[in-house]
Amino acid sequence: MVDVQCQACTQFSKLPDSLGATYEGPWMCPNCNARHRIKTVCNYLNANSLEDRFTIGQLKCSDASDIREAVAAYNAFASRAAVVMVRRALQRACISKGAKGSKLCEQIEDLHNRLKIFDTAHVALATATRLFGNFGAHPNDDLLDDLSDEEARRALDLGIYLINKM
Repeated sequence: MVDVQCQACTQFSKLPDSLGATYEGPWMCPNCNARHRIKTVCNYLNANSLEDRFTIGQLKCSDASDIREAVAAYNAFASRAAVVMVRRALQRACISKGAKGSKLCEQIEDLHNRLKIFDTAHVALATATRLFGNFGAHPNDDLLDDLSDEEARRALDLGIYLINKM
């Protein structure tokens, strides 16, 4: 059985026996879902390359499904979907930290005022992330028609930073 180290999250995983002693093809990390291309010969790993454009690495939150979906959308060149999912991930993280309020803007303020998790700068960053995601979710106010790949990547970076800050 071959041990493979994920190039994104650095965790080791064993390849399933069903792949055989010699294999060349895709492999997805079971820990972070990063896509790789690997080659094994006689149960030795000869090549391992990361195929995704963006990977999460380590996340501190317990439920990372929304941020993983945001990364999957970004890697599929669906930038607007990625920023909407970043907003959703931010709200899920706020709820998991016990933030009060029915709206994300109220939850962000609660993280600052009551829970003391966010300082003023983090409130501004989280609010910008919220608004950016809102623009992508509402086509009648769509200000993201010309969203660049780099802007979506920055939104992902910022969302992951904020979630890890919590």
